[in-house]
Amino acid sequence: MTALPSFVQNLTKPTRYLSCAETAKLIRQALKEAFPEIKFSVRSSVYSGGASIRVNWNEGPTSDQVKAIADAGFDGMQDLKTYKRKTLNGEPVSFGADYVFVGRDVPDAKIDAAAAILAKCENKNAMVNVAIRCGLEASLAFRLSDYSDTPSGYARYFLLNLPAPKFEGRTSKLADSITYLGED
Repeated sequence: MTALPSFVQNLTKPTRYLSCAETAKLIRQALKEAFPEIKFSVRSSVYSGGASIRVNWNEGPTSDQVKAIADAGFDGMQDLKTYKRKTLNGEPVSFGADYVFVGRDVPDAKIDAAAAILAKCENKNAMVNVAIRCGLEASLAFRLSDYSDTPSGYARYFLLNLPAPKFEGRTSKLADSITYLGED
């Protein structure tokens, strides 16, 4: 008799249900593994109808770089509550958070300095050109004009989205070990 593939065998194992706090602990561990030099605040919140995790940090990697680690299997940032069967180190699990929200912050002094430079620009197009020359992706730079009418607002958006190349491609063995088994 032929043995069943491992993913089919895992479907028959009982699922381990993790609390929101346990899920937050795993996210904290995966982020520390990927970005050891950055201090993250990882807070879980359980409320009527669901649970979420909020991840905050100052400077360092961009939101997209952190989402690549924190959202690995945690169904984060969707406006739809979904359930997917996952394995963590070969064990079927259900994570205890419906959403994972990430938020990068930049110190006010840096925003003020960038705002002073952007204030010297004669119009929005000039600000967009400065942002592109500094390395901001063109599609993000053009959204500057939608974000704010003040140099301070432009500066905040610009600095929050500025690429952080030294953090590109960071991975976490923990996050990488989470795999999907298929839809419930």
